[in-house]
Amino acid sequence: MKKLAITVLCLLLLLLTACGKEDASSAAEIQRQYSLIATAQMEAELTYHSGGEERCFTLQCDYTPEKSEVTVTAPETVAGVSATVTGEELTLHYEGESASVGDKSGLSPLAALPQMLRAVGTGYLLEEGSETLGDIPCCRLKVDTTMGGEGVQCSVWIDEATLLPRYCEFSTDGETVMSMNMLAFSCTLQEENAEG
Repeated sequence: MKKLAITVLCLLLLLLTACGKEDASSAAEIQRQYSLIATAQMEAELTYHSGGEERCFTLQCDYTPEKSEVTVTAPETVAGVSATVTGEELTLHYEGESASVGDKSGLSPLAALPQMLRAVGTGYLLEEGSETLGDIPCCRLKVDTTMGGEGVQCSVWIDEATLLPRYCEFSTDGETVMSMNMLAFSCTLQEENAEG
């Protein structure tokens, strides 16, 4: 597994003392920090679970809260396909051609990375706990969010030391629809008191 690239501006994220304690402010602090992300660059291995079939993709994403660009880098058969995610609008791009696919009705692998950041930053907290992922102590947050009018639960395992996302699952009706292993993540934060 690739090492997680860490270039996060994080004076920020070391504010947490520990996850999983009775202190409910841990999850609130994580959500506050994620709501302040101004830009992010991410890479993840995504598995889409559909009807007993699994499809795997490697995705790269340049994120801003207003607009994200996502590109498929693997497998080779779909490498180069990209999408622009703006609010609820999803536009596909390939070899100079673009096609709007309208709103993101349901869960789309191409919208998963931006949706993960939005879910952590603004979703309704359902659960908070501590779990070890591999040998990394993580905070696990499960939030309720909406995608394309559907209620979706997003569970994210966040490194306790750095607050970087390590793993994520999206589920509906108790079924895991997508899972992601984060390969790289870097971000910048907006100032809380910034005007404009």
